[in-house]
Amino acid sequence: MENNTDILNIYVGEPGELGEEGAQGPPGDQGERGPSGLKGQPGTSEKGQPGPSGEKGQPGLAGARGESGMKGMLGEDGLDGEVGSKGDEGIAAVNGDQGEKGDQGEAGKIGGDGEAGGCNCPLQEPSNCNCDTHIFAIHSQTGEVPSCPDNHKTLWTGHSLMSYVAGSVPAEQNLGLSGSCSEMFDVMQILGCQNGGTCWSGSRSDRSYWLANGDLEQEEPKPMNNIDIITPYISKCAVCMGTQLPIVKHSLSDEVPECDAGYGPVYEGFSYLMGGTGRVGMGQKLDSMGSCLTSMTIPTFIECNGRGTCSFYTNNVDYWLAQTQEIQPAMWGMGSVYDGKSDIINKGIARCVVCLKSAPANKMYQLGGGGIKK
Repeated sequence: MENNTDILNIYVGEPGELGEEGAQGPPGDQGERGPSGLKGQPGTSEKGQPGPSGEKGQPGLAGARGESGMKGMLGEDGLDGEVGSKGDEGIAAVNGDQGEKGDQGEAGKIGGDGEAGGCNCPLQEPSNCNCDTHIFAIHSQTGEVPSCPDNHKTLWTGHSLMSYVAGSVPAEQNLGLSGSCSEMFDVMQILGCQNGGTCWSGSRSDRSYWLANGDLEQEEPKPMNNIDIITPYISKCAVCMGTQLPIVKHSLSDEVPECDAGYGPVYEGFSYLMGGTGRVGMGQKLDSMGSCLTSMTIPTFIECNGRGTCSFYTNNVDYWLAQTQEIQPAMWGMGSVYDGKSDIINKGIARCVVCLKSAPANKMYQLGGGGIKK
């Protein structure tokens, strides 16, 4: 170098001062992996503190239905229940057919001769005495007391009672028998008593039903509470006693049936079955005089209750025996409607007659005695 400087005649000075630090160079290449470090000391065995409680989880899904359990043991007998209320009276049974005539019995032995009489009087002829007595009731359906048939005695007169009802239990009265003719009329004649000596009357649920006087024009269906106003609306009746039992015939048509041979008519009428109010009925047997009423009136009866009032209520219904109609089989169940009293009588309601056995031409029956000449 010195030679070159000499040649070139270049003067070289003294070294300069250290320069400023240069900028950082680019990263170098990755070095080789260093040696493994020393193994660390073992950790402590102490248990850490419990963490805070977590939030309440959501309800789980419903579990599957379990199997049926075993049948339990038989329980002890329960206490006796209270006595139930009395049931409604059953429907009257139909009379059975008359039995066949029995075989003729063997002839009796001939009796011995009687002792000779001492009065030398003529034997008395057999009389037509009928010592049986029959009692029945007749109803006028008017404000007049009816008359008993000929050769019959009037025992008493009164007002025509159809039924009493206590709660829902009816005490029906056969209009052909004496119990249907009450000597006194009162709105409510029922007295109820219980064990312990307690009795009561005039309960709101008690009712009485009376045959109505068809001659009076019926007022609007509003309760009447004055007995002097109510009484004229009640039919009059009579209880009769005689030696003959009345029989009743129904025609099932618009024609009045005829009495059989040896019987005479007492009165003609209309075939009445029953009165109905709610679930309570007041039926009449068709072999009773009570099933043959002299008049066809609508309504047939008046209702009185424990509040002391009486009225012709619109929900009360009368049932009559109907005339037989020529109806095609396909028409059954369709029903027939009759409008107006004339149409009802001529086409709807069956007719009836009450008959009594006729007395012999030369003698008459009397109560408890022999035949007497007319």
